Amino acid sequence: MKHVLTCLVSALILLMAAGALAQERQERIRFAPGATAATVTGSVTGYNDKQYVLGARTGQILSIDFRPSKSVLYYNVLKDGELLRDGSIESNDKWSKALPKDGDYVIDVYLMRAEARYGTKATFKLTASITGG
Repeated sequence: MKHVLTCLVSALILLMAAGALAQERQERIRFAPGATAATVTGSVTGYNDKQYVLGARTGQILSIDFRPSKSVLYYNVLKDGELLRDGSIESNDKWSKALPKDGDYVIDVYLMRAEARYGTKATFKLTASITGG
């Protein structure tokens, strides 16, 4: 029984650590008062993607202008785990879409797997704007 309890406590600690790491790699995009766009810069190395979170409402238009230092750096857009933009198959620069739901959207910046495996590092500039609604 003691062994089972030790395993459960260990599993709980690992889950809490994974949650903390996920939050650490996320950054909320905040717009200045009256602004409809914000720009962030960052870097990704290996498998360590970078996630940006922003809130929006149904029907608003999310537009992204992405400027990577290397062509192997991509971004996805997700809502509640659902992929709205797949960086591996869409153009890697500008993207725009009317949003289907209220709430937080995640922009996930990542390296292509083959490059991540080699520990490649790439920098980027990402401008997100929300208009309408």
